[in-house]
Amino acid sequence: MQRAALRLGARPILSVRLSELDERLLREGFAEQLALVSPIAVRELETADAAVTVRADTNTRLRSRVDPARERARAVALGRAGQRLLDRSARGEARWCGVLFPTQAHAQDAVLPLDE
Repeated sequence: MQRAALRLGARPILSVRLSELDERLLREGFAEQLALVSPIAVRELETADAAVTVRADTNTRLRSRVDPARERARAVALGRAGQRLLDRSARGEARWCGVLFPTQAHAQDAVLPLDE
């Protein structure tokens, strides 16, 4: 994906979020920490011409120990930031796409071998 973007003249910026670190924040973070969204990430959402999100979960049950109320609080904070990109997209100022990359964990959840 990066190679194709570079060939088109884009200037791709890679942002990586690790599920294990997100889960730790959800279990152990204070309310203020759950509500914090990186100002760098917000700036990216406000200025990027396009965004591609690729999810590749290695453990789809990682958050099973997380209090749903804490998960909701985090989702609200991230949702407010993400809404900026959606608003820009609706005005034709940005584009976005989200995809799920096949992993062994997702194949197990679907009761399929990975190659299927």
